Amino acid sequence: MTSCIDNRCTDVYFNLAAEEYLLKKKKDNFFMVWQSAPSVVIGKHQSVRRETDEAYLRANDIALARRFSGGGAVYHDEGNLNLSFPTLSTTCGRPWIFLKPSALWRIPTSGWVSM
Repeated sequence: MTSCIDNRCTDVYFNLAAEEYLLKKKKDNFFMVWQSAPSVVIGKHQSVRRETDEAYLRANDIALARRFSGGGAVYHDEGNLNLSFPTLSTTCGRPWIFLKPSALWRIPTSGWVSM
């Protein structure tokens, strides 16, 4: 069975750390539902200067965070719902995340777990 973690924290740094921690430590299948206060999240290999306007972020109190995995730059706020479907895979000897949103409708859940 797959469990759902209903994470009500809106701190982007906590949410990204929780995602990474759960990926590395949790042994069974799960997905996490979460939201963040206004923030821009960039991938592991992206350039802050190329992907963001740092002065605009500071002036508008928008957090800037880097995820431990790759991927593009995205804007988060309380108006969007984030779904994490971590699946361990080994590429070059390191774990990374696959995101498979199409699988959501097929996941039999055993219950909700609140954080």
